Amino acid sequence: MKKCLIFPVSMRGVGLLYHFTELALALNKKYINDESLDLYIISENGEQNEGLWDKLKKEIPERQIYIYKSSSEFTSFVESKLNDKSYSKVIYLTQGILQFLQSVPLKRKYFNKLWLYSRLNSFKHGTKYRGPLTFFLSIIFKRYGDFINFQCEYTSRIFRNSKSIFRAGKAGIIPLGLSVEEDIAVNDTKLVSMLDSNKKISIVYLANFHKHKRHMDLITFMKDSLQKNQDLNLILLGEGAYFDKCKELTKRMNLTNQIHFPGRVHRKHIPYILRRADLSIVFSEVETFGHNILEPLFYGTPVVSSNVGIAANVIKDYRNGILLNSTSKEEFIFKVQPFLSKKNLSLNELSKKNIREIYKWDHIVNQYHRMISNIY
Repeated sequence: MKKCLIFPVSMRGVGLLYHFTELALALNKKYINDESLDLYIISENGEQNEGLWDKLKKEIPERQIYIYKSSSEFTSFVESKLNDKSYSKVIYLTQGILQFLQSVPLKRKYFNKLWLYSRLNSFKHGTKYRGPLTFFLSIIFKRYGDFINFQCEYTSRIFRNSKSIFRAGKAGIIPLGLSVEEDIAVNDTKLVSMLDSNKKISIVYLANFHKHKRHMDLITFMKDSLQKNQDLNLILLGEGAYFDKCKELTKRMNLTNQIHFPGRVHRKHIPYILRRADLSIVFSEVETFGHNILEPLFYGTPVVSSNVGIAANVIKDYRNGILLNSTSKEEFIFKVQPFLSKKNLSLNELSKKNIREIYKWDHIVNQYHRMISNIY
């Protein structure tokens, strides 16, 4: 009898996501000729970036793709496969807390025929509710989950009572991956001039403007360096609740010529930006994984980052960046200073090569394959 693998590739209200598209394509490549397993892709309509559906459907046959108006309809599809007697096991790779909780009634009904996985995204980051919520979820995950993917060690540490899930043999760490993409220039004259200047130093922070991302602290901490060095530029990519407040702060500090707010930039332009940036900064209080930490390294740009998400796994001090272990201005200024000179900004080539090897999608999918092969 065959296994059935179901992968939901969307986020509620957004539709098809970029990183899930890449993982779906890598899974399909791995299992396309495997007669012991059927792969199905399910998603809400819509897409995070234009062109994702075209990319997915170019490689994966439409008979394997099912599109719904709402993620609440996903469980009906899963149940139809649970009732299919040709499958000995249905493996459901839920993405995030909501999809997992919606699947609990199926786990109660079908028991071991449903193998329930969950990859953790955010869980009330930046709020006082994170502790109680994660403790409650640890009980639910331990009882109904078969594998909870924390993505990196940091996330397991900030998820209360996660050790009980590990002790039960129901948790592990499989990161997301990346693939090398072509350069596509962005239609923003100021941004391009900052990135392409041989004289100027361009620092990028790729994160939406939420309180726990600490954009306002970053602007305040960098004020003196920016005022002393007119060739230093800070590029804050993204959108969100604190966007206008940060622009106002920049205006009050008279730094509008050196701090640029491009807004939300299409995903296809990110490799172009990261390849040309001199330094990337991640200043967040918390990251579940931290693609904005990993991706600059993948494209050869050093990273100064808070010790969050995957940072401690990939950043080696003064080799490809440096870790910030507190939120203090003094530590930030001391540690970022060596990276504010062109001569100190070349990334160790071996470091970039290692990052690309470890986090390429083929390697990540091999981790999934070992997990799936062990399900009986």
